[in-house]
Amino acid sequence: AGQSLGEVISMLEPENVFVCGIATEFCVKNTCEDLKRAGFNVVLLSDCLAYVDAAGHKKALEEMSSEGIHIRS
Repeated sequence: AGQSLGEVISMLEPENVFVCGIATEFCVKNTCEDLKRAGFNVVLLSDCLAYVDAAGHKKALEEMSSEGIHIRS
């Protein structure tokens, strides 16, 4: 019975949450959207991502950008 990622990050009170990871179009996108909904300023590090499908990766980046998630390299 641990704490969720959002709960742990909330305790730290960060100005920004930087995200990187594997499967941009799945895991990374869901994590970024969950953090954004929780009220965090999310910065996605585009040079630190891997993906399953190039077209899905590109679409996920476009969708996240339109949702207010900051994409940086």
